Amino acid sequence: MLTPRPQSIPALTSIRGIAAWWVVLYHFRERLLTGCPEWLLPLFAHGYLAVDLFFILSGFVLALNYVESLPANFAGATGFYRLRFARIYPLHFVVLMLFLLNPLAIALFSTSGDTSAYRWDYFVLSLFLVQNWGFTTELAWNVPAWSISTEAFAYLFFPLAAVLMRRSIVTAGAALLVMAALLVVLAFAAQAAGGSLGADITGFGLTRCSLEFLVGMMIWRLRDRLGFATPWLSQVALLLAAGLILAYALLPLGDVLAMPAAFALLVFGLADPQARPGIWLNARWLETLGLISYSTYLSHHFILEWVKFVLVRPSIPEWILLPASLILVAVASVILYRLVEVPARHWLRGLGRLRRPSRPRGPQIRSALGE
Repeated sequence: MLTPRPQSIPALTSIRGIAAWWVVLYHFRERLLTGCPEWLLPLFAHGYLAVDLFFILSGFVLALNYVESLPANFAGATGFYRLRFARIYPLHFVVLMLFLLNPLAIALFSTSGDTSAYRWDYFVLSLFLVQNWGFTTELAWNVPAWSISTEAFAYLFFPLAAVLMRRSIVTAGAALLVMAALLVVLAFAAQAAGGSLGADITGFGLTRCSLEFLVGMMIWRLRDRLGFATPWLSQVALLLAAGLILAYALLPLGDVLAMPAAFALLVFGLADPQARPGIWLNARWLETLGLISYSTYLSHHFILEWVKFVLVRPSIPEWILLPASLILVAVASVILYRLVEVPARHWLRGLGRLRRPSRPRGPQIRSALGE
């Protein structure tokens, strides 16, 4: 007999918040981590891998919330797209508009006056969230938003994938087989792109996101078939995840061979509300980090640029840069979440009379991209 699904999985929200700050430290590592203990630097240097956790987690959460209730018709797909637009676009737009200050400040106050890094064709692509769909070979403006662009692409095929999953992948074995196949395809694709998950973001990023998003959907189907509360199986999954991460840290093992599978096991294990590590992640402050993590992720690069512009100078001690930056990111995250994310989402959904499809059997998960 399958156990009922939980009504909330705060551990998954918490892990998203931790991952968002991993990305922050990754981008801050070169200029702002002066005096940081050397043993921490390798950890920060691999923060790009948090994006892979985001992709897998988003596929899982959206599948959990929509697969069984999404109507298999045009109205169902368009309703889903409207909900996704209300969720991700307002904050993306506001932060992108803030980035207009950067070339203006460079033109007015920089000695070089070189604004070539802020090309207007890339700005237009970013405006439509298609900047990482293969139209350019560079990353510019709000660099981390490349992953939001690829997720927007994943949202386009999600309704079709949901219908196919409902009809074709009906057993745990089938879900496991498809998930393994996706991970193998990802490994070969990453090898062709340069041998690493972080290689050739503009060329490989879309494939990377799409495959890992589908992996997340397969994790949901596996959980759905096996039941959500399977303590021994969840503990085994979490131990295997820890083992893969440790093997990657200690052995000359490519990231694509270890980390996507490790993150898949991590999400599978933490989706069990009875999993002990998941219980440890249930702290309210960690869940709050997860709730505001989308704002953290989209705003931190803007703050990094302005810290460099304003605070990196001989008269200011270098040790001040990191704590000042982290405080600014935290404050900006709260402000943007409260004043942009939540009000804009509610307003857009109300404007279009958008309602989430009923989910009689599904849990409600609050997460940065998964709501």
